[in-house]
Amino acid sequence: MRTLDLSPVQAQLCEIPAGEILAVFGSPGSGKTTGLVSRFLALVASGLSPDQIIVIAATRESANSLRDQLALEYQGATAGPLAKTLTSLAFSLLAREEKLAGRVAPVLVSGSEQDQLLKQVITEQGTSSWPKNIDERVLSLTGFRTELRDLIAVCLEHDITPLELSKLGEKQNLQQWVAAAESFERYLALLASSNQTRFDSAALLQKAAKLISAANQLPEQLGDVRAILVDDAQELTPAAAELLFQLTRFGAGLTLCGDPDVSTLGFRAANPKAMSELVDRVANRANLPSTRLFLEPTHAVRSPAISEALAKISSQIEVAKAGRQRKGLNPPAQVLGDSQSLIAKVFRSESAELGFIASEIRKRHLFEGVAWSKIAVVARSRPALERLALALSAESVPVRIVGSASALRNDHASGQLLRLARYALAKEPLTIEIITEILTSEFVGLDHLGLQRLRRSLRKASQDAIGPEDQFDQQSQSGDELLLEAIANPNALSLIRTREARAAESIARLMQHVAELGEQPGTTAEAVLWELVAKTRVLENWRVLSRGVSEVA
Repeated sequence: MRTLDLSPVQAQLCEIPAGEILAVFGSPGSGKTTGLVSRFLALVASGLSPDQIIVIAATRESANSLRDQLALEYQGATAGPLAKTLTSLAFSLLAREEKLAGRVAPVLVSGSEQDQLLKQVITEQGTSSWPKNIDERVLSLTGFRTELRDLIAVCLEHDITPLELSKLGEKQNLQQWVAAAESFERYLALLASSNQTRFDSAALLQKAAKLISAANQLPEQLGDVRAILVDDAQELTPAAAELLFQLTRFGAGLTLCGDPDVSTLGFRAANPKAMSELVDRVANRANLPSTRLFLEPTHAVRSPAISEALAKISSQIEVAKAGRQRKGLNPPAQVLGDSQSLIAKVFRSESAELGFIASEIRKRHLFEGVAWSKIAVVARSRPALERLALALSAESVPVRIVGSASALRNDHASGQLLRLARYALAKEPLTIEIITEILTSEFVGLDHLGLQRLRRSLRKASQDAIGPEDQFDQQSQSGDELLLEAIANPNALSLIRTREARAAESIARLMQHVAELGEQPGTTAEAVLWELVAKTRVLENWRVLSRGVSEVA
């Protein structure tokens, strides 16, 4: 381990004992993560084992980054990763519980799978329970499913059952809540219908918190945890805060580092006040004082103009039981100067914001000679980009939205790849509709005329195998039936010497190989998808197309 250069407050953080309850506030770039890493190193130097310290990050990406930083600074062997997300920790706890009970390990439901489940739920539920303004067209919208998924996530975060949501809807005279409660109940039933326990992230955290609250001691895999360090704690959701509260039941100290001003996961029910509230809650239960530290301002990490802009914006935000960290955003007057490289604006309405953006872009282009292609407008979401594009186009500003407008499964190439993998790994026999989709996909390349030629070739081969004298005694099979048999048994295709038969035989054998690969222990999704890409015609086609300049490239 090496010694880091620390500010006085960071050094003070390192001297606080492991069992203390504290919140560390700091503006962006003030050294919150550096302070957390330093505290980890100091606790290890004081005699704790890395296994006695849990380090939590807000997202998978930040956990990977923090894990690498801790490993580089610590330079020692550990029993597991030095940093993880709370979702990962909860999953490992529940997976061990299921294993001890002799059940199959749980599965974490992805966002795209949630969307598909809700699509099925909405289709089965129909329109009868929804208000009249929510018709079939509204129910079919992706945005509607997203709103419903967010509502269900908030209910799970706050441990609200479908029945409680329905009663709330009746009390508030909101029929859409009553209907959503039915969707919520159907969604939970779908999750429970599998032979594997399935959770979304909110339900996973709630289940793990209840598991620990009902236990007399921490699970064996956590061992003797003495300290819990959380980075970006301003992103804590109610379920995440509850899990941390339960993890500290047996005496572990808690250190939360963050800045409520920069919370970005509010759409997932993150609470910027969670840092202060959780620290007070844990301290009250343990009958211990809580400590709040505010990192000192630093201006070496950003230009003074950006600091000034951030200070103006943060002044519009509620302090969330903190606020003192904001002084780190105010640059000293002597370094601010007359810089106009960045301008901060706060608008009262969206139309005023759109008008300002259009005006500024036209000024840059007409008076300063900046090419349209050299100007970028950044927004948080795809719908916001589309609104911007529409408004700018109306102001005679040429616009091109960069990036995909749909999920991977709806994209032409990746959608075909994902469906081909699903068909190859499925246990059910293929239908003629699926086989037609596969043979006419980019992975095989037959058109409908080629399919007709393949059917004729199969019929002729079948007649030749029967013999002319027996044809009248045998019931003739249709081309579709012969095609189904040929894909299931590619040996029949090997006897036909046509281009279409070679292509069909190749994909049929590849799907059989992928099905066998999927049965092998340790096979990853990447291995399956790569096998389908590498053994078909698309790889070279994509290489050629990617060298172009069109949207396809």
